[in-house]
Amino acid sequence: MTGENRHPQSSSQAGAPGRISLRALIEPDRLRRIVTPSGEGVRGFYPSLKAGRMVEYESRGERNTAALLDEIDVVLTFREQPRRELWWDGQKVRRYTPDVEVVTVLGPVLVEVKTARDARRPKLRRKHALIRASLASRGLAFIVWTERHVSRPARARAHLLAAAGRGMRLREGASA
Repeated sequence: MTGENRHPQSSSQAGAPGRISLRALIEPDRLRRIVTPSGEGVRGFYPSLKAGRMVEYESRGERNTAALLDEIDVVLTFREQPRRELWWDGQKVRRYTPDVEVVTVLGPVLVEVKTARDARRPKLRRKHALIRASLASRGLAFIVWTERHVSRPARARAHLLAAAGRGMRLREGASA
């Protein structure tokens, strides 16, 4: 398999000129497939107008987030699991993959989607604080959304804009 063809076509499509596989339509360039046959829990595809394709999700929170992002007027587009970011935990470098990268009218925001219960856990709060600081040092905005954000569109919109504004100021400060 070459680097250009991460997802080979099925053998029935291999020699068919002009045919596009369904997988090519629903799988953008992301780090990994989210919906897999062996996956547990709520997983599926959401037909997003803003993303212009089927968006994969692996929890109710991610599905509801995709639906909300399609409705928020300041969101231009979004992408699930867009890239891997490095962060320092105080002892070693770690990797982090955000659930969603949202492009707003003010700039990009990386969003982690958690249940309110999980988001309150002290260990996870420390981890998110360290990730936020690491990303901010590179001019990237980071927020954590729970079902409380997703169930209140006005609050979610304000949270996104505030984070995007912080990211914009960080990027402007870094270039000055």
